[in-house]
Amino acid sequence: PLFLLSICLMLSSCVDNEREGVSMPSIGTARDSDTGSQDLMHLNTLIDENALAAEAYFKRAKLFSLSQSEKALVDINQALALEPNAPAYLFLKSRILKYLKNNTEALQTAESAGAAGLDSPIFYVHLAQLYLDLDSLVMAKEYIDEALNMVPNLNEALLVKANLQIRSERSENALWTLKEALILDAKNPDTYDLLAKAYLDLGKLDSAYRNNERGHKLIKTQHPGLLYNKAKIWERLGRTDSAITNYNRLIVISPDLEAPHIDIAEIYLRKSYFNRAYSSFEKAIKKSPNQKSIYLRAGYCLERLSKFKDAQEFYLKAKTKFPEDEAILAAFEKMTNRVQRQYRSTNI
Repeated sequence: PLFLLSICLMLSSCVDNEREGVSMPSIGTARDSDTGSQDLMHLNTLIDENALAAEAYFKRAKLFSLSQSEKALVDINQALALEPNAPAYLFLKSRILKYLKNNTEALQTAESAGAAGLDSPIFYVHLAQLYLDLDSLVMAKEYIDEALNMVPNLNEALLVKANLQIRSERSENALWTLKEALILDAKNPDTYDLLAKAYLDLGKLDSAYRNNERGHKLIKTQHPGLLYNKAKIWERLGRTDSAITNYNRLIVISPDLEAPHIDIAEIYLRKSYFNRAYSSFEKAIKKSPNQKSIYLRAGYCLERLSKFKDAQEFYLKAKTKFPEDEAILAAFEKMTNRVQRQYRSTNI
């Protein structure tokens, strides 16, 4: 079956949810009675005539597209300056901040919305996803359970639950959750993305490939998750050149991700291409400077290149950033001893 899968791969080219208590559109869309440019012109006029019109700022923030998220953030901040404790305003700001990849502030803002009385299933889904993004799996589970207690068949909640189960090494459970999601919406590419991830985690490459391809057929543009899965399938099949090609495609469409850089680095490391591996780890560090493990892997590449002084200096920078990390401290001390021995031997 894996041989047939490899052949197939080579042949292939490369709610809104309105609940009582909250009505929140996807970022960049409007769900009020008027939409489009006429609505925007109307809101601009309202704001020009009344700089204290908090609701107008809020509605205009909802109207701005994803490409105008910075403008949306300016407007929602203006609305909050006028009405600091408006739950819907805080929720929208949190969603904008999440899109801008400022998850820490997004979480703080969402918690403020909850403290201000916001209580809805889609809000709890949002909170769960934020905690999941910040690797706080216990809190993510608490909020996604709350969302599903309120609305058991909420598709968005089921997808976050499945993602949480995969991250918690419970991929068999995730498959059952995703089957429920498919009953609700069989045309959501995110569901097939997660199905492929679950099957990958279970080592079932045939099933991972089939579901990944189903997801690809549902959309015309590249889906980052599906593209990552495709690269991972190639890698598992030993087709590392094809895997690297797809990881690089992912980097083009999602330049903020660190994961494809790490995966490329690990491939090069296994091939003993230490310079290339180090370069890819460096790129990953720039994308995710707080991920300690990357520093250790990058330093290891320098050690294998016998660049002991460079490795020592690299670990020193890491130690300065993570002074309490025992693994980084041990790596620095080991390299310091190695450099000192090397220095003594050259001076005998």
